[in-house]
Amino acid sequence: MRTLMHSQPIKALDRKQETALLEYASRKSATKHCIYLLSLRTGARLSEILNLAFEDIEFNGTVTRQLEIRAEIAKRSHSRLIPLTEDTRCFLQKYIHQVRPRPKAPPAANIFFLHPHTGSQINPRTLQRWILHDSSQALGQSITFHCLRHTFANRIREKVDLPTLQLLLGHHNLSSTQVYCHPSPDQLRQAINDAYAHP
Repeated sequence: MRTLMHSQPIKALDRKQETALLEYASRKSATKHCIYLLSLRTGARLSEILNLAFEDIEFNGTVTRQLEIRAEIAKRSHSRLIPLTEDTRCFLQKYIHQVRPRPKAPPAANIFFLHPHTGSQINPRTLQRWILHDSSQALGQSITFHCLRHTFANRIREKVDLPTLQLLLGHHNLSSTQVYCHPSPDQLRQAINDAYAHP
């Protein structure tokens, strides 16, 4: 059922849209929900998430407090560590113990996210189809997976400086990070008000 209609392309989700997408995904597939949530909370790229191994997230049966994006799976081999929120850790823990299917073949055994029906590694095109369909149903407009990373960047930008955001996103150049920053009208208004507020 389509709930939120938009005429302009969505570059980043607002909080209402984010909630709508996650709620829809949770009703359809715990795997989808967990993947979307992880991208929204870490800004990890599609390829990075699909190539995560158990040791990047889990240690001795417990989800670690930070996600490791290894050089082997990171764009331009820029490894990084991203702190995980408690709610994200809880969903990942549930995925490990209650949702993750049995691996179809040894090559997929160490891949963290597996296709819920086949037990094999998820194809990037499959994940893109999932997000296109789910966002269309939840938001009334399709988005790409990259929109989730964009949402993370916009949300975190409100709390940290650009160099910190650059590290979290794994960018080599600060100019790449600036592309993700789109202050809202409220943020611009607040900046002006703060600048000229009477002491």
